Amino acid sequence: MTALLSIDPAMWARARQRAHNLDLEIVKSGVRITQVVAALLPRAIFWRVGPELKTHCPWHKDKHPSFCVNPRKQKAFCHPCGFAGDAFDVAMAVRGCSLPEAVAFVRDLPASGPYRLRVWDTPVPQRVPHEGSTGTGRAGEPTQIYSYCDRNGRERYQVLRLPGKRFRCRRWHEQAERWIWNLNGVAPLLYHLDLLSTLAQEDHLDSCLAVEGEKACDAAWSLGFPATTNHGGAGKWKSEHARQLVGCGIRRVTILPDHDAVGEQHAKSVRASLPAGTARLMRLLGLPPKGDLADWIAAGGTSRQLQRLVRRCWA
Repeated sequence: MTALLSIDPAMWARARQRAHNLDLEIVKSGVRITQVVAALLPRAIFWRVGPELKTHCPWHKDKHPSFCVNPRKQKAFCHPCGFAGDAFDVAMAVRGCSLPEAVAFVRDLPASGPYRLRVWDTPVPQRVPHEGSTGTGRAGEPTQIYSYCDRNGRERYQVLRLPGKRFRCRRWHEQAERWIWNLNGVAPLLYHLDLLSTLAQEDHLDSCLAVEGEKACDAAWSLGFPATTNHGGAGKWKSEHARQLVGCGIRRVTILPDHDAVGEQHAKSVRASLPAGTARLMRLLGLPPKGDLADWIAAGGTSRQLQRLVRRCWA
């Protein structure tokens, strides 16, 4: 949480003055304010309220979401803070930079990749966890959103983790500009396929971990180990996932089963789908029933220990 934004009474006056600057308007017309906000506040979860999108303000601690983005007007505002402005104002406020720096940031956004707000299409809650909170959330609120992107980094669908270890999938409909709550007609993707492809091309990555579930996958990345998984949990691995791994140039896959019969069967299915000799199972010792890599790390497992285990697995 950053410090409370100091209010500039001339903010709107400067915005109106910039409206007559053709060069600035051309830059602003090339990007939507939702893209700018998504790039600046990548972890924020928004709620749709009429024509506006609301989230917790980045400049003050609020119990009820008060920072609003209006895609139609291309404006953002927060009444408690007194903030109001366009894409340039948001960039200057969040980054603490000058107008020329904000213009450069906005201008370069389309080339740096697709950015999309994480929007939860339910009524805005009265009390929600603040950005970065580790709380469990209220019923119906997502506690985590996992993005599935293609090799080029374009987001194809999302998996939302809900309280009670429930999950829902959704995809963005460009024409309707809303979320569709199914994956009909969408090809399954590996989690972090874009990262694996980039590392394979730029750093000649040829090995990774395969785990069960996005949480365990992100835990592996937090230790510096490239990893992947499929959405839907155990039993949902498909031959397409194996083709994507091989297509990335991955030649050695270390599979970490969850500590239960279902997880063991899932790991064996993953191994069977890959070319002979390219995959091995590595069982972590000391896991609780149904435990996984995330539990192993939470119990004190380190990057050096995991590296030693992987090397021993392939020795």
